[in-house]
Amino acid sequence: MNWTNFVGIMEVAEDVPNDYLIERIRNWRNAELAATDYTQLSDAPADKAAYATYRQELRDLLAQSEDARAFIFPIKP
Repeated sequence: MNWTNFVGIMEVAEDVPNDYLIERIRNWRNAELAATDYTQLSDAPADKAAYATYRQELRDLLAQSEDARAFIFPIKP
């Protein structure tokens, strides 16, 4: 996954403003965090440690750079 996943089919990737990309990535990140909340429950059928690391990487994603095109996206376990 990279920043081009957040560009619409009718948009020219290089023309999308950085602020819009960051907003779209933030919305995805928040949804991904919400979708993986269950993994931290005591009876969750998931690798808690792997998901805890993934979720922390999601939280740290926007701090990597001011340029959304430079983000390195975490890999979901």
